[in-house]
Amino acid sequence: MGGVLLLTAWGQPAERLEKLQEALRWEAERIPWMAERALPPQPPSLPLTVWELAAMARVRSLAQQGRWEDSRAEALEFLQRYTLSALRPWMWTALGVAEFVLREFPRAEAAWDSARATLPTGEPLREQVEYWRLLAILQQGHYQRADHELQQYAERYPAAESADEALWLRALVLESLGNIPQAAQLLELLRQRYPCRNTLAQALARQAYLRLLERRAVEALELLEHLQLHLERFREGNPPGCQPPDEPQLARQELLYIRGEAYILLERWDAAWNVFDTLARQFPDAPLAQRARLQQGWILLRRGSTADALQRFDELRTSPQQEIAELAELYGAIARKRLGDTAAARQQLLELSLRPHSRWSARALLELGQLAYEQRRYQSAQLFLEQARREAADLPTLLTAVLLLGESLYQQQQWREAVRLFQTAEQLLATADSLQLPNPHRYREYALLGLGRSLLALGQPEAALPLLQRLWAEYRDRALQGDEILFWLAEAHYRVGELAQATEAYEQVLLRYPQSARREEALYSIGWCAFRLQQLERAVFWFERLIQEFPQSRFAAEALLRSADALYMLGHYRRAAEQYHELSRRFPNTPYAEYAAYQYGYVLYRLREFSAAEQAFRTFARAYPNSPLAPEALYMLAWIAFQQRNYEAALERLRGLLATQPSPEIAARAWFAIGNAYYNMGRWEDALAAYRTVVERYPNSPFAAEAVQSVQYTLVMLGRSEEAYRWADTIAQRFPATRLEQEARLRRAELLFAEQRYRDALQEYREFVRRYPYNERTPEALLWALRSAIALADEPSAAELLEQLRRTYPQSSQTLQGMLEYAHWKARVDPRTADSLYGVVAAAGDSLTAAEALLHRGLLAYSRADTLRMVMELQRLIALYPQTEFAAQARLQLALYWRAREAYDSVRSVLAPLIAREDALGAEALYRFGEAWMRQRQYDSAARAFEQLRLSHRGREDWYSLGLLQLGECYEQLGRPEAAAEVYRVLLNLRPGDEFGKTAQARLNRLPRRRP
Repeated sequence: MGGVLLLTAWGQPAERLEKLQEALRWEAERIPWMAERALPPQPPSLPLTVWELAAMARVRSLAQQGRWEDSRAEALEFLQRYTLSALRPWMWTALGVAEFVLREFPRAEAAWDSARATLPTGEPLREQVEYWRLLAILQQGHYQRADHELQQYAERYPAAESADEALWLRALVLESLGNIPQAAQLLELLRQRYPCRNTLAQALARQAYLRLLERRAVEALELLEHLQLHLERFREGNPPGCQPPDEPQLARQELLYIRGEAYILLERWDAAWNVFDTLARQFPDAPLAQRARLQQGWILLRRGSTADALQRFDELRTSPQQEIAELAELYGAIARKRLGDTAAARQQLLELSLRPHSRWSARALLELGQLAYEQRRYQSAQLFLEQARREAADLPTLLTAVLLLGESLYQQQQWREAVRLFQTAEQLLATADSLQLPNPHRYREYALLGLGRSLLALGQPEAALPLLQRLWAEYRDRALQGDEILFWLAEAHYRVGELAQATEAYEQVLLRYPQSARREEALYSIGWCAFRLQQLERAVFWFERLIQEFPQSRFAAEALLRSADALYMLGHYRRAAEQYHELSRRFPNTPYAEYAAYQYGYVLYRLREFSAAEQAFRTFARAYPNSPLAPEALYMLAWIAFQQRNYEAALERLRGLLATQPSPEIAARAWFAIGNAYYNMGRWEDALAAYRTVVERYPNSPFAAEAVQSVQYTLVMLGRSEEAYRWADTIAQRFPATRLEQEARLRRAELLFAEQRYRDALQEYREFVRRYPYNERTPEALLWALRSAIALADEPSAAELLEQLRRTYPQSSQTLQGMLEYAHWKARVDPRTADSLYGVVAAAGDSLTAAEALLHRGLLAYSRADTLRMVMELQRLIALYPQTEFAAQARLQLALYWRAREAYDSVRSVLAPLIAREDALGAEALYRFGEAWMRQRQYDSAARAFEQLRLSHRGREDWYSLGLLQLGECYEQLGRPEAAAEVYRVLLNLRPGDEFGKTAQARLNRLPRRRP
């Protein structure tokens, strides 16, 4: 800081040296006559000699002439010669002044230390020497030591003439050391202790400025009001006992300038403009007037009047104040960039960045880096920003350079380096205070967001997610880039697989920031999340909204495709076809068009619009002859003919497909379809040849296993069953231990079982289990082996196979099914074992097997006359599995139970859910429902039930016929013989020769004859 602190710091008068010199000369003039303040009382034992007085006169004379080196030499010679002189304190003081003027500040301090040591406590000159010594310490830049010494001086001499200046200087020292709060406290103390000293105006102005540094603009304005009142007190004369302010004109300039700065901080642009305008008009030649004009240019720039701002900055580029001229040049470059003249802006910034000893070179480099970044010249931006980072002298510039450098590296996909830089920014922010860095949250927001994005780019979403969650939680209501934070938070959720949370975050982007630049991506991402979550209708909604809002979107083609796929999966084939067709028409040169054109034909096929589908597949084959889907399209042309039973056309197209030499998979499918076509035409030998072609040429194809079975089916159709059985051996020899052999053996066992050759089937299934113990179909083979043993009534084999199923595949559905079937078989001979097995299945099975087990357990209890157990099991079944068919059967069994006990209300209650069914069970339920009313002699209600039965179940002859007999009986009981006769005649015509017809005829005969 050097002399700047004392001579130019915010209006500090540049007169301290002059005052010091005048004071010492004044003291020197008083010394010859032994003035009171000049020297201590002359000790009687040490009288002054003429020589001593002459030496004193020479020192004083040389100082008055400005011959400071000679004055210093005389003082030194005196101090060496007169070691006991009473003038030694004065000579040490004079030596200190000479050294100070000659800028030998350490020597001045040492001389004043010697003077202080020789002056007694309480001597007025000692207080002045100590103060001057403090000035020498400050001139050496020893601010930590000066702070301590100034504190001691203020405490030791609170009433001294320089006490207020000591407080003022200490406040400046603390400010330079970065201790702004304590500096402000000292200035407040100065105001309280010395309200009439001439430093008050400076203290008020400085205190207001410190409040601005702390972003406390309102308090700064309050202090400025105090300063204005203080200055107004001296306009008409000095108040009694008060010193006039040092340089009141400068204090008034400071008042206006700081007020304008406070208004800028409060974003009161008009007020700030007016204040700066007043300052420039009242003090046109003052240094602060130039700064005020600069700030006016900045206000114009902030308010969008860029051309006017540029004119103001260009005018100030010739300012005699270097700082103002350079700032005007910097701001002018920014204005030119905003006006689109980037070449001139760049040239101006380059010149400023290369200027030696410029305070703003780092800022110019930063702006150059920003300009290159905006032009997407990321390598150039990196070079400028790295240099700006090295030269930055203040934290805001350093942080901005680091953050923008991180963004440049991110754009160059140097993500690890970007992570390192964003982490560096976080470290800088952790040690910064609000005075070094106003609005630190803005920088932190950019740092954390950049770090999160870089971690995502590195494929580390697990690390990015908590960071972005914390960022959003902290900055939700004050974020400068809220939409960016939300968007990348959604991306992090998406990449860790949290699709629901990702969807919510994407939707928040749309709701909170409807004009966000991320809207397009958010719409697409919501649709894609819904698609992956199989929320297909929501996916269609969001994809269609994206296309509606952004018809030329870079996501439009893919959104159309995914929307069409979702519609297809929803079964909305018409809309899917429309969107596939639109995609292939609007975006023919995209990777999606080819697939969409094929899907268009396929969806038309699903709509069974075979002519349109054929046309679409032909168009596809012509447009994309080299497409991997071209063989599929040709196959579909054949398959459409097949579906229309035009087998000759299908065969012709399939042969044409094979002539194109398609992939083995397509060829296998084509040969298999040829075999099916021949099979459907009854050309068994041709079908057999085609199926064998699939097996022999394409044994690894998925169709080979089906072809193996088809060969066996075809041989059976040809009456060559034994050959069909031997086919499995043929396959085993040619393709041992393959899926083909497995399928052939299983199919042979199935044929044996179907022909009721249960012992051979049992042997074949057991052989399959032995050969393939780990095959996925082994549980199925064991189940069929069990069924074969049951069909043979082979109790030991059945028990053994069931135990093998339970031991080897305890969780398999085949095991539960086997237990059920074994229990059904054992129910007649060993009900205890059957009941136990039903209980196991009821506890472990799915809804169908458990429900079936409960039904049979209830029926088993009934067969053993345990009706209470039956009721409990059937009611449990109805409660647990109400929608199953077994629950319906249980209701009917319970209704029969309550019917036998004449609990007719219970009969109707348990049957009520069944009477709307249209099957045989519903017909019986309706009959039992009406029967219950009838047994209670509620013939009207019974008739309504039987009438519903008559209308709804004409095809159920027995229940329909029984219902007609009961309906006729109800009509008779209700006194409606004509209606009864009509019902009986219907039944007589329907079933004239059986018991129903005979009963109807008997009842007709008993009816009273109608009178003529």
